[in-house]
Amino acid sequence: MIRVFRYSRPNAELRGMISRLLTTEQLRALAASPDLEEALRLLMATAYETMATGLLERGATTEEVERAMSGNLVASYRRTVSIVGGRQGAVVEQMARRLELENLKTILRAKARGESVDAVRTLIVPMEELSDLPYDEMMRAEDLEAMARTLANTEFGPVLSAALPRYEAERTLFPVEVALDLHYYRKLWQVAQLLFGNDLRVARRIIGIRYDSLNIDWIVRYRLIYQLSPEEIFNYTLPHGWRVDNAVVRRAASGEGIEDVTSALPNPYRDLLSAVGSLPDPVERTGLILRRYLSAVARLSLAGHPFQIGVALAYMWLKEAELHDLRVVLEAKRYGFPVEMATDRFWRAA
Repeated sequence: MIRVFRYSRPNAELRGMISRLLTTEQLRALAASPDLEEALRLLMATAYETMATGLLERGATTEEVERAMSGNLVASYRRTVSIVGGRQGAVVEQMARRLELENLKTILRAKARGESVDAVRTLIVPMEELSDLPYDEMMRAEDLEAMARTLANTEFGPVLSAALPRYEAERTLFPVEVALDLHYYRKLWQVAQLLFGNDLRVARRIIGIRYDSLNIDWIVRYRLIYQLSPEEIFNYTLPHGWRVDNAVVRRAASGEGIEDVTSALPNPYRDLLSAVGSLPDPVERTGLILRRYLSAVARLSLAGHPFQIGVALAYMWLKEAELHDLRVVLEAKRYGFPVEMATDRFWRAA
């Protein structure tokens, strides 16, 4: 009884936030709207009312709308962390730090291209207390070596320093970004292992499924786009997952084409991707199918026991998918893409 009472309020708050996520019909209506102004007017009838009203009043550009949406995602993470608290909150906070990682990679790319600080600053997602990176010092750093020194006292500093020799030798950020990605996801797994009981079982399954999808997407890209060797691919993937273990990674990484890779996978992934080889741009389509599967897993997780971390993880996955789909709508408005081109890229497809 005490456990039920303790979790009932957080569960009710999260369920309320989940109920205010956009429906597929609303997303399609936004995609079909004639312009950005009308899309914002439609958003005024949703949980985005305050944000959309302010953006309309100042005649915001699509870039300003995108930045506001990023801020909305961070606010959702902050609220979820405060609602669940404790070890559950620590897992959600580590999930949010993926945005911190993206900020870091954005700055690194700008440094590698020799772009100005001003060109980068508007792309940084404001993280507030969810990030402790020294952004001003990072902006002032002259190059990647200076960036590594600036980050020396953060968790990313040693990772960046270790990857710099390969960057210097190959003049590509690819090994640097892979090293940072792997560090982040390993840290998320470590934080999740501090949970107990049913929370631990649920987190291992849900996060494990996400890692399965990441590994499959990476294997396909590493093999078909970057032409990496099976051993390189193995070193560039995650050691944790739900169905995709080290043996699966080795088999899939040895495939010559998309059919070889997908046939080496366990179900449900083999069936999900069985026809991807016959589709245009199978690499991008693989990523889309996997992300839609993650959205389906998140929706199913909401139907389980109400007093567990799965509700918080599922909500944040669906929130991230929603923000992705809204960005797709914005891109369609900016470039005049047809409705079908936008909806075909939605992660939350019905």
